[in-house]
Amino acid sequence: MFAHQDQGRRRETKGKEICLRPPMKLTSIVPLQVRETINQKVTA
Repeated sequence: MFAHQDQGRRRETKGKEICLRPPMKLTSIVPLQVRETINQKVTA
């Protein structure tokens, strides 16, 4: 039981990391304008 719970937690953390830092493939698909606006929001 404990091992399964640990795996679930690891999957959750991995999902959060992917949401925070999307792979290069996703960022390349996203238009440049949208990326610029996102960068402005993050820096602001």
